[in-house]
Amino acid sequence: MSVIGEFIEIGYSEYKDNEVKKQNRDLAKQYDKQIFMLTKSIEGIEEFSEGLVEMEREGSELRSQDMFSSFLRESEDISEDYERNIMGADMAYSGTVEEETRRERETLAKGLELGQTGESLRRERNLLDILTSKEDSLSSVRNQIYSLETSKLGLRQ
Repeated sequence: MSVIGEFIEIGYSEYKDNEVKKQNRDLAKQYDKQIFMLTKSIEGIEEFSEGLVEMEREGSELRSQDMFSSFLRESEDISEDYERNIMGADMAYSGTVEEETRRERETLAKGLELGQTGESLRRERNLLDILTSKEDSLSSVRNQIYSLETSKLGLRQ
């Protein structure tokens, strides 16, 4: 091959190398944009999860308050029924009325306790689901960032 041919080949090779480097710089800029956006989304995931946790706590408080209000209403109804029944009962029947009222109150108290326990478990499960989902999302975003950074490192610039 002649000197001119080698010179042309070297020139062409340099031209192609510069083109590849330019394309890689452009690609690196695209990677940087994607990495920036993904990094920014981490803050959004954090804020969204905090909002869900707060909503769950507030919702749980409301459900507990409703449960307690219901308990108070039912307890009041039992007391009113007791007073009505005891007034109309003779002495022999009054022990039966008292025993029945005591059982109703115990059942009501156990129902409240079970309801509170159930609400506590529901709240814990919901919070765990929120936090697990948050960590899954963060892990996915971080994996994407890592993948982009790794790909960017492989570029010849």
